[in-house]
Amino acid sequence: MLLLLLMTPESDGQKEEAKEILEQVLYAKTVSLGPEHSDTYMAECDLSLAISSVGNYGVAEELARGALFKLQKVLGSVDPKTLTAVSELAEVLLDLGRYEEVKALAGRALEGRERTLGKIHPDTVKSRGEIEAVRECR
Repeated sequence: MLLLLLMTPESDGQKEEAKEILEQVLYAKTVSLGPEHSDTYMAECDLSLAISSVGNYGVAEELARGALFKLQKVLGSVDPKTLTAVSELAEVLLDLGRYEEVKALAGRALEGRERTLGKIHPDTVKSRGEIEAVRECR
C-alpha cells in the first residue's frame, strides 16, 4: 500500500510520510533480521523508490544499486527478489530519464521472470508493462 502512494502524483505529503515509514521498516528489519538478510535488502529497494518519489534521485539510485548488488551476491541473478530489485532500480532510473538503462533492466527482469516464474505470473506481467511504459516515455 505504501508503494502505491508513491505513484500517485497528488500525494506529495503522503510520499514523505511513506518514506519515513519505509525508513522505519528498514531499521526494524536491520535490527531484527540483520543487515545482511535478503529482506533487509528488499526494504532498501522499497526505500529507494520512496526517496526517488520525493526527488532525491542520486541517493535513491545509490541505494537501489547497492541493494541489487547485495541481492545478486546472496541470492543469485535470477532469484525473484533479485529480479524485483532490478525492476525497482529501473523505476528509479526512469525518474531520471535514463531510458536506455531502464529498457535494459526491464528486459533483464522480464527475461528472468519468464524463466523462473513463468509467462503468466503477475510479476512477469508487470515486467511487460514496464517495457511498454519505457516505450511510451520516449
